[in-house]
Amino acid sequence: MTEEKGPLPGGDKPEMAAKKIEEAGQEGISPINTVQIKTETDDPAPFCSGKSQRQSPPWFSTTRAITEGALLAVVAALLGIASLFLPGVGLLLYFVWPLPLTLLVLRHGLRYGIIGTVITAVLLVLLTGPAQGLLLVVNMAGVGLVFGYCFLQKVSAGRTLLIGTLAAAVSAGLTLVLSSVLGDISVGQLLAAVQNYVDGFLDVYQQAGRLDDLLKASGMTLAEMRETLIKWLKLLLPASFIIFTMVAAMVNYALDKVLLKRFGYQFSHLLPFREWRMPWQMIWGVIIGLTALALSRWLDYALLNTVALNMTYIMAPILAVYGLAFVVWMWKRFPTPFSKAIWIILFIFFFQYFLFFLMLLGLVNSIFDLRALYGAGKKQ
Repeated sequence: MTEEKGPLPGGDKPEMAAKKIEEAGQEGISPINTVQIKTETDDPAPFCSGKSQRQSPPWFSTTRAITEGALLAVVAALLGIASLFLPGVGLLLYFVWPLPLTLLVLRHGLRYGIIGTVITAVLLVLLTGPAQGLLLVVNMAGVGLVFGYCFLQKVSAGRTLLIGTLAAAVSAGLTLVLSSVLGDISVGQLLAAVQNYVDGFLDVYQQAGRLDDLLKASGMTLAEMRETLIKWLKLLLPASFIIFTMVAAMVNYALDKVLLKRFGYQFSHLLPFREWRMPWQMIWGVIIGLTALALSRWLDYALLNTVALNMTYIMAPILAVYGLAFVVWMWKRFPTPFSKAIWIILFIFFFQYFLFFLMLLGLVNSIFDLRALYGAGKKQ
């Protein structure tokens, strides 16, 4: 019985392999290179612990993304509910609850993050009611999605924080509009809270024995002062809510970086505070606010006046923060005791104008980049 020869390891039969070797010898090619031995290591799939791990089919990754998205959406909904009803830790959870949505965008992209947000909204509406659920999602869910997308796209830390803060401001504005439409958080309730705050403020001054001095300095009676304070707080209530939401976005950004690092994610670092400079595009907020304020006085239009005051009130602390950053830079740049003594003297004697000085400094530095001008003058 003749033994039947099987194919060579390379997959060729003996006659074909011999023919290839003969042709290779005629062309001057080494016969060794013509025989390909296929081993397990030629398999494109990676090996781990001696077993082949082939690439998962598309349906598996899609199923995994949907499953993780549903789980993270449930976690976000539970944190959101806890932020509404748990005393004490509710405020902290308010800052944290968009984190699962940020993680979902990081792991599976913006598309699944939006799907997870919709699931979260449905759960919150079912468990807390239409008004509270929708308001909570509109107010902070967008911030989680924006931060997740910026992290995914490797956007710089400063730009990420700026975009997220602006998104929070827009979300706060939409929340105010939606709350007035839904009527769950009525304007009357907010105004009642403002009145209670003013009454408490005046009671504190009265108990401290300083109320008479305050009334004498203002030249108003108690009723007039109460009415004036309530009027201004009513006008600036939208801006106050927007500023609070922007601060909440900053806190959420800081917590995101701390908590997501535990999942192995790495992020770029913010510039030192003394290097902060307001982007020149934000100057349009100042221009719009001042223009609206001038037009409101010219046209005597109350709604335009309210918009102008709120826009100015929002931009004022932003300018002051960037102005303070430049002051810190100057403090570090001129470390001599004499220069520091000058700053302290200016602060003491012009304390009542110091906030305006910081705002003006932040605005001017945004336009002219005083740090770069100082560096250029020093080189010359």
